[in-house]
Amino acid sequence: MTIAENTVTALTLPYIIMTPVSWSREIIMRNYLREFVYRLRGEYTTEKLVSMGMKVGKNFKRLNGVILDPSHCWLIEIGDNVTMAPRVHILCHDASTKTFLNYTKIGRVSIGDNVFIGAESIVLPGVTIGSNVVIGAGSVVTHDVPGGMLVDGGFAELAACAASSHFSAAERQFRYPLEMGVQAVPSSQRTVTGAGSIIIQAAGEFRPGAGNVFEHVALTGGTIGSVEDFGITDANNMGAAMAPAAFKTIKTHLSDYSRRVEDYDRIITGDLGIFGSDMLYELLRGEGIEIADRHEDCGKLMFSPEQNVNCGASGCGCAATVMSSWFLPKIESGEIRRVLFLATGALMSPVSSLQGESIPSIAHAVVIEHID
Repeated sequence: MTIAENTVTALTLPYIIMTPVSWSREIIMRNYLREFVYRLRGEYTTEKLVSMGMKVGKNFKRLNGVILDPSHCWLIEIGDNVTMAPRVHILCHDASTKTFLNYTKIGRVSIGDNVFIGAESIVLPGVTIGSNVVIGAGSVVTHDVPGGMLVDGGFAELAACAASSHFSAAERQFRYPLEMGVQAVPSSQRTVTGAGSIIIQAAGEFRPGAGNVFEHVALTGGTIGSVEDFGITDANNMGAAMAPAAFKTIKTHLSDYSRRVEDYDRIITGDLGIFGSDMLYELLRGEGIEIADRHEDCGKLMFSPEQNVNCGASGCGCAATVMSSWFLPKIESGEIRRVLFLATGALMSPVSSLQGESIPSIAHAVVIEHID
């Protein structure tokens, strides 16, 4: 046998005689190698942690450098559709108490469904994170996070929320120049010129301000929406474009909170208008959910029927003005005890609209309640 023949034999032999047994050995060796690399980095593979007692749901995404407490992994429970960005730490034990208190704090960590935890965040023992939660990068989570609360790098004592819209600007961008005098189609809505601003204060010491003060109003929960696209391309039919997102968020919220429509005095949407509201009712009825007798839409409330604005008002100024000037005083007085408030919005630009592309939409919801 020549040297050339030896070379050919050495190159082709593994592929010629490869059997299921040898493939299994290769897979086992790869798994061992992967686990060895994880160990070098102070990590364990997800499969190894599951075998040690950790519970993980479907579609779990764990990016580089995520540490899931290996010494107490059986105390970790992770739901479906959870993503952990690089260098997230989930800790079920805290030895910092050992030196002064002579014990190590140990606690279970439970994470719900549809949760995103930003890079370099730390979740400490005993924390429960609800469903539909976004935790911003660099957060240190020391207390339970109710479902739907948006935590962005720490807890603010004061936060200002403001929104506005303007009739002329929106019409020029997405429809026709006002100078053309084009007659509006029946499905259209009139963009409202309006604005609203609310300052939210963390629970604790009350700080009265110069404006309207609501001492008996509290945010008690919420649901992060998802982007929905039913293929609507008409910028004069925004209610139809946004109704699917409102439908999905309401359905998700009721399921996550194990609540019924009757648990709310009002379910309020931002600017679906008449046509979008009717479409929302039909979508929810298909799921056995009836909200028509409790639903209010800020776009429908903005103008009176005599003003002839077709399907009502649109624009983020609808939700801002109607909620701050109409609904919040009613919640403060106790006339309304609990509402589910959805801000509805379209994800579009003048370019995408004029090119005839579909209009995706999204709706986020918060629970606002009267507190005694």
